[in-house]
Amino acid sequence: MAFRGSGGASTRLWGRGVKLCACIALGAILPYGNTPSGQAPTSKQATHQPPKSPSPFADAEILIQQGKLEEARARIQEELKERPSSAEGYTLLGIVYTEEKSYPEALSAFQQALKFSPKSTKIMNNLGNVYVAQGNLDLAEKQFREVVQLKPADHDGNYNLGLVLLTKKQPARAIPYLKLVHPQGIASQFHLARAYLEAGRTAEGLQTAKELSSRNKDNVQVHFMLGVLLASEKQLGAAQLELEQANTLQPQTFEILYNLGEVYLKKGANGKAELVLNRAFRLKPDSADTMYLLAQVYAEQAKPVDALDLLVRAHKLAPQNTNIIFLLARVSMSQNYYEDAIPLLESGLQIDPRRADLRAALGESYFMAGRVDKAIEEFKQLIEVEPSARSYAFMGLSYRHLGRFDEARKYFEQGLK
Repeated sequence: MAFRGSGGASTRLWGRGVKLCACIALGAILPYGNTPSGQAPTSKQATHQPPKSPSPFADAEILIQQGKLEEARARIQEELKERPSSAEGYTLLGIVYTEEKSYPEALSAFQQALKFSPKSTKIMNNLGNVYVAQGNLDLAEKQFREVVQLKPADHDGNYNLGLVLLTKKQPARAIPYLKLVHPQGIASQFHLARAYLEAGRTAEGLQTAKELSSRNKDNVQVHFMLGVLLASEKQLGAAQLELEQANTLQPQTFEILYNLGEVYLKKGANGKAELVLNRAFRLKPDSADTMYLLAQVYAEQAKPVDALDLLVRAHKLAPQNTNIIFLLARVSMSQNYYEDAIPLLESGLQIDPRRADLRAALGESYFMAGRVDKAIEEFKQLIEVEPSARSYAFMGLSYRHLGRFDEARKYFEQGLK
């Protein structure tokens, strides 16, 4: 996502923590020097208003646009020697430092600019952006709130505050600010849909997403991002429609096929999932994640040999991936290869000791391999990690197998509670 600095100063600072195969930015970088409405002055305005004298920092702005940050910084600092009280100069200097990721220097420059122009929402927004870049969301929220208190309809202030609240897992509080962003652009409407969905206001979220989709029928990025968002919020039907539209507009794109295949898999449409994921696999044959999804399809279709073949290859490519380890072990267990599953599950628990499904599968494998004492040790640890009915049932079955019925009964009763 992109946080925006008012008056055209825009910095792409951070992204949502959603697992995607590709990051497609929705925020648009605004050109320097935009008017508040984003429109050029009318001819009538030009007739009755005297022409503005060129800014002494115009050259520096051009250098920033060209990405020549070092030259721009030198030019700004040179001008500031002549104009030490210029809020514009310090604002541009802060923008340069922000682009260079020199955040302490950027903060100092924007704070200096505010001394000379204390009510500038442009400066406040850029200052808030720096707090975001430093990971200080509380200070960022405070700064953006000052913007909207000073100017309730401020486009960038409302947008930025909404995104901060979303990032702080406060979607319900983000909604009013994102609704105040006018005109609504792709990014703001996308995040409004996201806020509705995360706040549990599903009908409004789906409606907002549908409106955004219909207004951007030929925009593959919009359909793709909506598809990923909707899938992450378990709105699989709507996600399928968006990803299918993206695939129609731009076929043979790995990221689209991968996500579409995952949606089909989650919906239980294994035939479609197999077809789409195989297309993705042909485009990127070294993708362990694609092998993992395709192996899930084969496991669902009772094709264990095909699933095992893919999972062994995926494990070689991504030996630290515990999802691959778990599925490889489960498919092995389904074929009664418990001794093969045990070292896999042990390696997975070394990577993630608190993963309950790995520990449950390891205990089950020990039990089925006749190593009941080891199974009991694992199930005891499983109860510590996940004190669920399933965990107590495993313990009860283990003791029942040993003929220790009083202990078995105790664990079954605890499971029933």
